[in-house]
Amino acid sequence: MANRWVALAIVFVTRTSMGFQFQAVASVAPLIVGDLGLSYAQLGTLVGIYMLPGAFFALPAASSASASASDGSSSPGSRSWSPVA
Repeated sequence: MANRWVALAIVFVTRTSMGFQFQAVASVAPLIVGDLGLSYAQLGTLVGIYMLPGAFFALPAASSASASASDGSSSPGSRSWSPVA
């Protein structure tokens, strides 16, 4: 993107919406527990199951990113994020 402020705005809106998504279940948890007859432990299990696919997708992505960074084929822009020069 040519305009870095547009990119920053997109990242800001995306991250903010993710925060609302994750906090939405917690804020209505008493209603969910009451309406569905669940315990808080059961609700926590359901939230954990909902979050589990993200971990399975993140692990291969992290290993492929690590592999591409170690073989020297990464782009110069990705190297600027590394704490070691």
